[in-house]
Amino acid sequence: MCATLAGHPVRLGSIAYTQALHQQALPDQVTHWQAAGDIVVMLADTEGWRAAFRLGDRLRPGAQAMVGELMRRNIAVSIFSGDDVAVVRRLAAALGITDARGNMLPEDKHAALQALQADGAIVAMTGDGVNDAPVLAQAQLSIAMGGGTDLARSQADVVLLGNDLQALAEGVLIAQRAMRIVRQNLWWAFAYNITDPMACGYWHVGKLTLCCAQCLAFAAC
Repeated sequence: MCATLAGHPVRLGSIAYTQALHQQALPDQVTHWQAAGDIVVMLADTEGWRAAFRLGDRLRPGAQAMVGELMRRNIAVSIFSGDDVAVVRRLAAALGITDARGNMLPEDKHAALQALQADGAIVAMTGDGVNDAPVLAQAQLSIAMGGGTDLARSQADVVLLGNDLQALAEGVLIAQRAMRIVRQNLWWAFAYNITDPMACGYWHVGKLTLCCAQCLAFAAC
């Protein structure tokens, strides 16, 4: 965030963003906060630092259970975040996630997602902020939190009603069960059609034999 106060530019935001106004070293206390893995928001002008805000992140209820369930189903989980790297790594360690990236701009997230897709990955992206809109639009499946911004929800394929992350794992489970049932039904229909001559609908016209249902079964597969 940028403003002008008494004719001088003032910035509120990340350390790198605010430090660009004056290039002064960080106060020792802020360095300690960073080392502890907390988020630090700075206020600065061209004369130097004006204020520092220490914010502590905590995991959403159900986050650990949700990540654990996805991993048990062989689904790789990554974190792409604009927060400080130390903060992201601390949260990732609590969740058991190894691919955790911080200090990412929206274009960095977009490029990282494209790299995963280029390697053949089918990516589902979850986000709730304005900056998440481009990467939500890029993912094969985009999921927004119900309490997220309007822009994030408008770019999402799925919107979770509420902030219960366990609903995400349950949604994956339901989708996998549904696809398993669809495949089973297709195979049962195919097996029935090739073993029951009446079901196949044979018509004999001289030496020409047509089997419509069997052709449809192949097409469905």
